[in-house]
Amino acid sequence: MSLSLDISLRTHQPFAFQSDAVAEATGPGTPLQYNDDIQIHFAFAKDFPTLLRDEDILDDQDWADISRQRNRELRRRAIATRVLLRKSLSELFNGKVQPTQWRFVRTSYGKLVIADGLPRVHFTISHTRGASVIAISKSRLVGIDIEALDSEVDNEALETGLSRREQIIVGRLDPCDRSKASLKLWTLKEAYTKLIGIGLSAHLPSYEFLSDPARPGQYCGTEEHARETRFETWFTESGHGIFCVSVARSNHIQ
Repeated sequence: MSLSLDISLRTHQPFAFQSDAVAEATGPGTPLQYNDDIQIHFAFAKDFPTLLRDEDILDDQDWADISRQRNRELRRRAIATRVLLRKSLSELFNGKVQPTQWRFVRTSYGKLVIADGLPRVHFTISHTRGASVIAISKSRLVGIDIEALDSEVDNEALETGLSRREQIIVGRLDPCDRSKASLKLWTLKEAYTKLIGIGLSAHLPSYEFLSDPARPGQYCGTEEHARETRFETWFTESGHGIFCVSVARSNHIQ
């Protein structure tokens, strides 16, 4: 069962594309069906206690990863997210692999992937204050990022995540649009670097989304991955605030 509990996605006008992911996903056990072969599972802070009840499905590797979190709330979120991941993967395979049977390893870049000997499936995870999100697919590479709409993330993106050209263009927007544009750019970059598997090792200013200065969102890169990747970004609102979600997905079936 997906723990996407009582989620209501409400669209705000995007700066990039109208995402075909935007839909109503209400009621327990209902993941957001992104398209025919990608699912997105959300958990907000109110869902964490329910997920924590099933923490016994985690294995030693899970706990080793979680132990790196020293902050109590971040640790609780990490536990809840790993439980959600195991349950979501099992749901994708109709319970043929039990949640306790999944094993994970990390690549040289630190990306979490399914261990050999288990069904092949692509997944990506993102956390922010008060929310976690997981995208999973049997057939496509996918990257996802979620961030809460607040000034702290906005400032961080402007200072460390945007290229000089992006900073100039975003800086010309009014304050409200500036915050939203910065967050979209930040999450698009994070989603893309997760899709190509380099994650936190990426130099985010190297990836520019600037084809239309009035609507930042279209990636300008020329590498092969970029030509085969589709990007969507949107805002969603829950009782815990407004969140920006961006997805990068490969057009190529794996």
